[in-house]
Amino acid sequence: MKALLSAICLATVLLPGGTALASFPGTNGKIAFSSNAGGDYEIYSVNADGSGLNQLTNNSVDDLEPAWSPDGRFIVFVSNRDADNHDELHVIEQNGRSDVVVSPPEGNPNSAFISDPEWSPDARTLLFAYFRPTHGWWFIVTLQQGGQPENVASFGVDPTWSPDGTEVAFRSGDQDLPEEIAATKPDGSDRRAITTVCSTNPCQADTKPAWSPDGSRLAFRRDVGTTDDGIYLVDADGTNPTLVPGTSGDYAPAWSPDGTKLVVQRAGSTSWVNEVQTINLDGSGRTTVFSSGQSDQAPDWQPAPGPPPAGYARPKGATPLHASLVVAYEPCETPNEVHGPPLAFASCKPPKAVSDYLTVGTADSNGQPTKFIGSVKYTTLVGNPTTPENEADVRVEASLTDVRCKSAQVSPCSQVALADYTGELQAAAELRITDKDNDFTRVPATIANDFLRVPVPIPCTATADPTVGATCGVDTTLDAVLPGVVKEGMRAIWESREVKVLDGGEDGLAETDDNTVFAKQGIFVP
Repeated sequence: MKALLSAICLATVLLPGGTALASFPGTNGKIAFSSNAGGDYEIYSVNADGSGLNQLTNNSVDDLEPAWSPDGRFIVFVSNRDADNHDELHVIEQNGRSDVVVSPPEGNPNSAFISDPEWSPDARTLLFAYFRPTHGWWFIVTLQQGGQPENVASFGVDPTWSPDGTEVAFRSGDQDLPEEIAATKPDGSDRRAITTVCSTNPCQADTKPAWSPDGSRLAFRRDVGTTDDGIYLVDADGTNPTLVPGTSGDYAPAWSPDGTKLVVQRAGSTSWVNEVQTINLDGSGRTTVFSSGQSDQAPDWQPAPGPPPAGYARPKGATPLHASLVVAYEPCETPNEVHGPPLAFASCKPPKAVSDYLTVGTADSNGQPTKFIGSVKYTTLVGNPTTPENEADVRVEASLTDVRCKSAQVSPCSQVALADYTGELQAAAELRITDKDNDFTRVPATIANDFLRVPVPIPCTATADPTVGATCGVDTTLDAVLPGVVKEGMRAIWESREVKVLDGGEDGLAETDDNTVFAKQGIFVP
């Protein structure tokens, strides 16, 4: 396990406190834990009687410290599976699907550690500890999906949120000072001691606090170096600390949602062997839930899952979206002509193409043969609901023929007007997205960035035929262009206002910002 060092910062709650998603008393669900039974630590869930074991993660790195969301539908845990070996927070559904990375903080170095993740009672914010060796301290921070963490003040580790969201309890102190349980408001104010230990070293250490579901008590681990070691219960005001009998080998307590039991990490025959057990609050009724003979640790008890949020009207299917392309023209702003009836509206002559850089061959415009044909096609690739992988995607096929340079000034044009264009184009559907990928609890919502574009670069190559310009095309997927943009099971409705193809600007590069619209979704009537 990673050593916990030095001081800690507690962060501001990013959203106002709300009503907890789970009420007391709750109904006991499954127990999640981390185990290295298969060689590395993975996340598992199991019924409290030991039946129904389910491996929720499967990869070659360690997945640690699972914590259930208040409604029992999601698990957050720590992993370092990314290519740079950063610690990250991941959120998965209770069946292991829809693994979503929600951290690390911006600029997280390879040597930074994350631990002790926990949900806010309204499930909209995560609390966790963050350690950077170069600074020599821990942070307790909050993170909203899509946001960046914040920190406020230096306190301790092992954070745990009170059920009503008004306080965070934590382990105060560091490796050189006594460790005790304290609490503060989520903004770092009104710190108070819950347990008090002696001021000399060595001394007792109080660690891993856990609020009871009704908020009246906390459970924690106390190490005194005597027979008084074990799990303690203490009233929320710090009075009546009581040793739970027979718990000297128990660590990391977590409450059952109904408040009648604890689930603990029980030390085994050697220092690296642990198993998951449950006990009554008086120490009786000890039951082994899971024991692999390896290290089974950091258990957390699930509130019985509530119903998912209400759904929204959606089609059975809508694919493909096939957009034929026409050359894009500027809107008419200073009319000097009138269109024929029945569309007898003001019009502008002559028409002006939007793109300053590209054109197509047209016999009565530039003397070249009329050979432009263009289209962009979006096709839904359905994932496999029986696997935890995110296999859903959207295939993008773009094809444009006879793409020419409007002038000799465009860099990929060989300094010849109407030459084959050998730069890049960029396809972009303008989208309004309604889906379930909102907050950590998959709340259905419509995205505010209206309309959103997901750009897809399209390379162009010259042709050997002097009567036709360049051919531009791509066959890719949106996840290949923007990894994670398409998520299986999110029931995403992507309303498309318009499919556009942009030129590459003067430098011919799709990624630069001087690009203008070359073609748009439309039809041509000869």
